[in-house]
Amino acid sequence: MPAHYCPLHARLWSAKNKGWIDFSFEQIEGIKSLYRLFKDGHIDTPEYMVIEKACDRCEAREKNMDPPEKESLTVTFYF
Repeated sequence: MPAHYCPLHARLWSAKNKGWIDFSFEQIEGIKSLYRLFKDGHIDTPEYMVIEKACDRCEAREKNMDPPEKESLTVTFYF
């Protein structure tokens, strides 16, 4: 199973914990280099494949940045 990793927040999806965990960039680079080594040797190792994906923090941030649908852009000025 490929590893899902968010490079923006340095988080890895943990199937065991069923959630995102903090995981250093250096560790993920080590996994990526192992995958490249196996791939160059024509060894099928999908468990070392790293797929960049938005994490829970990215999704929460995106939700906070979206304006509510009910909010209007019209402003009324009273003089």
